[in-house]
Amino acid sequence: MKVILKDNYNDNSIEQIIKTGKYQTRSVGSSAVKKSIKAVARWFKRNGMKVWNKLPSKVKKYFAAQGSTEFINKLGKAVDAYTDISDSIDEFVYNVLRDVLPSQVSDGWVDKIARTIRLIVPSPI
Repeated sequence: MKVILKDNYNDNSIEQIIKTGKYQTRSVGSSAVKKSIKAVARWFKRNGMKVWNKLPSKVKKYFAAQGSTEFINKLGKAVDAYTDISDSIDEFVYNVLRDVLPSQVSDGWVDKIARTIRLIVPSPI
């Protein structure tokens, strides 16, 4: 899921983005940041169960009968979607979790969960 930040585009460029599907993120990240985000993305894909285990039980209940399988499948898709458009690791982790977790989970909870996950993600640099 790609998000367009309206304050960065005029109406003409938004129409162009919709037609071509291409856009630029808020800032141009350094290659070191992009490599770090890709390393974290690989970690997320390999360690989906670790992420699942860090979720509070109140959040896990939203994943119905399939539980961790459903979560890990959604996690993989979200990681793919946000890897190239994130400007920082923190933004990447938050956006992936916000996309995967149901809308019933408040942004405050998502932020707390993202901080917890960020503690277990090994430093890519």
